[in-house]
Amino acid sequence: MKHLCRAFLFLLCLALAAEADGQGIIKHNPTINRNARTGKTEAARSKTKPATARNKQTSAKPTFASEWKSLYYSFVYVRGGTFQMGATPQMKNPYPDEFPVHTVTVDGFFISKYEVTQALWEAVMGSNPSKVKGRNLPVTNVSWTDCQTFLSRLTALAQAKSGYSGISFCLPTEAQWEFAARGGNMSKGYQYSGSNTIGRVAWHCYNTSTVQPVGRKAPNELGLYDMTGNVSEWCSDWLAPYSAQAQSDPTGPDSGELRVYRDGGIGHTVESCHISIRYGQSPDYNDEATGLRLVMHE
Repeated sequence: MKHLCRAFLFLLCLALAAEADGQGIIKHNPTINRNARTGKTEAARSKTKPATARNKQTSAKPTFASEWKSLYYSFVYVRGGTFQMGATPQMKNPYPDEFPVHTVTVDGFFISKYEVTQALWEAVMGSNPSKVKGRNLPVTNVSWTDCQTFLSRLTALAQAKSGYSGISFCLPTEAQWEFAARGGNMSKGYQYSGSNTIGRVAWHCYNTSTVQPVGRKAPNELGLYDMTGNVSEWCSDWLAPYSAQAQSDPTGPDSGELRVYRDGGIGHTVESCHISIRYGQSPDYNDEATGLRLVMHE
């Protein structure tokens, strides 16, 4: 029943956004509280024009050689630290699975500034599964299982290109993702990633009906883009209830039924976009509003 309600709200949310596009206004419906995507819905094509040269689309087929340099230099080092994970006081309208708030310590790690683009996915995989196409749009319609294949191939290509066997790529753990979204040790305690004003940092249900090119909104304290909004992002963990016990670099349980994905995006209302919100889906599930972000090991 919970999944059916989420699917219904997602469809309603896309309909509201499409209507707003057609009338040139943004409609807000405060009665909608949460929009986890559990169904597959065709997204409308955006009317928003690219704002910068970075977001211009080209017809040339992307290659790994053309994507590698920009990918490598797009990573931000997040210094290790300790934070309170879960529904801390600044998070409005939290859900039960965001509790209890607990102390988590993470080691330093590299995370990409941007969500994985369609150009990078195609350069690695040879095809683009996204329904709404654009080389600088985030890749979508990728399952957690698809992401594992992508990460394995990306690692092999990067090792061959760099001549360094120590480089590898993975999904962030849920703890790494939340620490980075909060701004790491530079956190200013925002409700959304980078601001308390969601329109500055995020594409969501009420200001777009489809995915947008990466990096068009303001970044958070660490210089990371779209950690609130645009597409939701797979994490490495199995979904499980939080423990009140302090943890160090948690990776979640060894098994489960649902994989974690984070980040309120285009299928979510404003009320469902705060940093601590959590979602889970089958590892084989995909939709047009879920993608990924990379962590790099050297």
